[in-house]
Amino acid sequence: DLQHIDHLTWDEMVKIIDKWIINEKQILAMSLTFCREPWQKKKMKDLIYYVKSKFPELKIVAGGANNMFDFTGLPKDIIKLLGQNREDEIMQFFAKEKNVEWNELFDFTTFKIEYAKLLGNDHPKGMSMHLELSRGCIFNCAFCNYALRKSKSSHKKSEQIRLELEEFYA
Repeated sequence: DLQHIDHLTWDEMVKIIDKWIINEKQILAMSLTFCREPWQKKKMKDLIYYVKSKFPELKIVAGGANNMFDFTGLPKDIIKLLGQNREDEIMQFFAKEKNVEWNELFDFTTFKIEYAKLLGNDHPKGMSMHLELSRGCIFNCAFCNYALRKSKSSHKKSEQIRLELEEFYA
């Protein structure tokens, strides 16, 4: 899952892609939540073209709370999940890939991903985990158009975070 990768140089972005994207069995997830400026959008589009040139059949999921990303001219097979709180659709996508029920993969009360069910034993070495510590924003800044700022803010307890880290490590 790539977030804020647009702030890297082109060479840094390519280095990350070349290291971690190794075959077409993987799925590249890209967050576009804070990708708002024309230069950011161009970099992300260029990155998508680069990845597709190496692995034409690789699945790319582009999502985030930003609904302003223009997919014109990009490959038609990109899965778009734009808008806030789209976990149900994301989990439905992964569940279909894994042939399991989507609500088995994500606990909506704790925002916890069930990695054992999602990945099984075939996950790549060096994989990273997604650990959500909080949701929403307690501020209401006038300059911010981030869609979640008006949602209720919630935070996980430290014990829950520790348990998720231990489970993922195991």
